[in-house]
Amino acid sequence: MSQRSTIHTRSSYDPRQSLSETNHSNQRARRPARAAAAAAAAAANTTTHRPNLHSSEDDESSLSSSSLSEPAVRRTTTKRARKTKTSNNVKKDGKRKPQAQTATTSAMLQEKLNELNALEKSVRDGTHSELMKYWQEIEEKRTQRVALAEAQCRSTQHIAQTEFDARVKAAQDQFMKRRAEVRRSMMNDIQDKIKRLQEERQLYSHRSQQGPGQLSYPKEVRGSIHISPPGLSDTQIMDDLLVARNVR
Repeated sequence: MSQRSTIHTRSSYDPRQSLSETNHSNQRARRPARAAAAAAAAAANTTTHRPNLHSSEDDESSLSSSSLSEPAVRRTTTKRARKTKTSNNVKKDGKRKPQAQTATTSAMLQEKLNELNALEKSVRDGTHSELMKYWQEIEEKRTQRVALAEAQCRSTQHIAQTEFDARVKAAQDQFMKRRAEVRRSMMNDIQDKIKRLQEERQLYSHRSQQGPGQLSYPKEVRGSIHISPPGLSDTQIMDDLLVARNVR
């Protein structure tokens, strides 16, 4: 009889009970007599505490309830009441835990939202430390790139100006050289002409000195060139001069 009551008591155990209830159930398994008394007390109190948990124990525990003493039944009832109270407390705690967890999660979410709002405000105002640091780095890089571009521009301008000046100087030197060559060639031409005219003058002067003494040439003017008319011989020229003198 006690064995059947023990088995029924184990089958009616609620797995949602606390650790203390589990320890009590282990003690019942070790003490069959005590477990039988607890089962009988539970069958007596099913109408007040758990009407559906131990309904099958009524017939079996009624046979042994007459043989149990009143103090044993009282102790069993007290223990059962404590277990029931503990299980109720565990259920209440189980209901409170999700509520507390939900409240904690809501508080964390609200804190994160506040942090994000503060971060957004600091970014819009331009007071965010990391953003200011990034802006400073960007400004430094921009300044360096501008300075590098200006240096490259100045270098390119200097190279272009140097090349332009070199080309201008080369053009001027070429012009001066060509002008000197033209001047030299013109001077050579003029010198050749002067030399040829002087030779012709000396030749006619020598011929005039070899002619008759009564003939006189007109006064020579410096720079004038006297050339014999073409197609006349020296004798004809002398005759013409004599005729011209007599006519005077």
